[in-house]
Amino acid sequence: MAATTTTTTNTTPNWDEIVITWKTEQNTCIRCGITFTQANNIGRWQCFEHPNIHQIVLHPGDKWPCCGKQFSETKRITSCGCIPCDHTSEDVEMYPSDTLQIPYRVAQQLGIPEKSTTRNKSANGYLTSSIVKRCNEEVYIKQKSKSDNYLSNLNDV
Repeated sequence: MAATTTTTTNTTPNWDEIVITWKTEQNTCIRCGITFTQANNIGRWQCFEHPNIHQIVLHPGDKWPCCGKQFSETKRITSCGCIPCDHTSEDVEMYPSDTLQIPYRVAQQLGIPEKSTTRNKSANGYLTSSIVKRCNEEVYIKQKSKSDNYLSNLNDV
């Protein structure tokens, strides 16, 4: 009988290599045009976006109440206004609810702010990983509430 060999593939990410890439690879934000590295971006909420919540029609001259951006043509869009979030490149499409789970030591090494993380502990109480939120959820919830009120007032007219 012939012997069979099984090979296993290690799927554990090499975080040291990932951190080097995050520190050196330059990206351009598709929203604001700033050049950034992921090491300077993750969990820092240095950009803003209008997440998709409600569909509304904006006419020429209309402005977003949050950022003052003016529209030059009539557009039907879905959004609730600006919320602070991480920069986004063309390579990575992210959403307000997106999170990234990374080892705790990597979060410390990159200096990711505590305000944007939830920390996980092992059974023996050691910090094992950080879950990094890519957007400020509190502002997102407030903006959604404002948008809900705005739309209900429009419907009452």
